[in-house]
Amino acid sequence: MDEKNLLKEYELLGIAAVGAILILSILISGCVDSGGKLVKEGDNVKANITESNITNTIFIENISAKGKSYPFEKDLIGLNIGEKKILSYEEIISVKLSQEPKANTVYSTPQGAIRVFNVTDTQFYVGQQPLTGETLKFHVTMKNITSKKVNESIKTTVENGDSVEVEYIGTLTNGTKFDSGTINFTVGSKQMINGFDKGVVGMKIGESKDMVIPPEDGYGLPEAIPRVIPQEITIDVFKGAFNNEEPIKGKEYTNLNSLPWPIKVIDVKTRTHNITIEILDAGNFSYSCLEGYGIDKGAVIFYHTDWCPHCQKMKPWVQNLTDEGYKFFSVEAEKEPNKVKIVKECASKEINTGGGIPQFGCPANGKSHIGEFTSIADMKNFAEECNKAA
Repeated sequence: MDEKNLLKEYELLGIAAVGAILILSILISGCVDSGGKLVKEGDNVKANITESNITNTIFIENISAKGKSYPFEKDLIGLNIGEKKILSYEEIISVKLSQEPKANTVYSTPQGAIRVFNVTDTQFYVGQQPLTGETLKFHVTMKNITSKKVNESIKTTVENGDSVEVEYIGTLTNGTKFDSGTINFTVGSKQMINGFDKGVVGMKIGESKDMVIPPEDGYGLPEAIPRVIPQEITIDVFKGAFNNEEPIKGKEYTNLNSLPWPIKVIDVKTRTHNITIEILDAGNFSYSCLEGYGIDKGAVIFYHTDWCPHCQKMKPWVQNLTDEGYKFFSVEAEKEPNKVKIVKECASKEINTGGGIPQFGCPANGKSHIGEFTSIADMKNFAEECNKAA
């Protein structure tokens, strides 16, 4: 090797060494991003989640350490884009509730008052009327009697079918007055409680009488109700009833639209998820509501049930178009509550979850179709417009 070539090799080695030293010094000083962009709180995040060898893409809007959308959000903050992490988390899937009424309490409902008479460890006793279970006393004065029979418009003795005018005072057995006044009714027509109806038969105009009416002929006996609600409810139903609150075992919750008295969470059922999550992007980018659940934003929502014959006719058409590459999001209305939740959140304008079936909706262009399509070609045109609108 001659001297020139040897010198050239030394020069190359020197340049490489200097370059290595510069790179090392920059890395140490922190001037070069060694791991890429980091996920920050408040970012919108796109990620792949793999569980049981199934991968789905999710979008998290305004990621928070408090886990507003997913319980594992706090574990993603600080990760690099492109980084993968193995996580485990618990998901609440259902809750079991017990009713917690108080004895000797009257509760108001849109349908009227309900009185709770007694509460035990296993059941409680209620009545639709506050006077349920009470023995009633009435002081009654017959003011007028009118018969519907021909030639007997004025009568002196009450029979079934007569119209009467009665003045009354009602008290409980302890002397408490609960009602008074004058009333007109037809005897035997069940306008009045049974004991009152029977008690006025045989009375004469101007006659006063004291009646004692047992609960069986008054407002009935209290009904026994199991204290524990037999069925569990899903976490979505629970949150919908209680202002999106998280269920905590042993805590009481109140919603007068559901029950007039509190309920207590007596058990919480969870499921463990073992996932691998890969951060695909993070920042201020935007995405659609459907994409937030890992669903193509141009997908047609097919809302149906298994028992609906019109739905059964549409299913093969949906499958055929899916095989051709058109995008559909199929939702079984009575068996997939998590998907129904997505429809309510992302497509409430296109799909009426309380309406008829089948329904087809496209959030991307705001179009809807209720009932069958007349042909698969019509369904294809609907899907094509929807997929393109995205």
